[in-house]
Amino acid sequence: MPSMTGSPCEICQCFNGSAMCASIDCPACEGPTPDGQCCPICGPGSGIGN
Repeated sequence: MPSMTGSPCEICQCFNGSAMCASIDCPACEGPTPDGQCCPICGPGSGIGN
């Protein structure tokens, strides 16, 4: 089910006839965030575990 707000950082699903939405938690890295995506692309040297 698409987000109720249109945000790529929210995911929704139908539960007993009601929409239940939750925020997406992204990893803490400094990679680029592609258009239409919520989280950055994390890879070598992107800030995780460095």
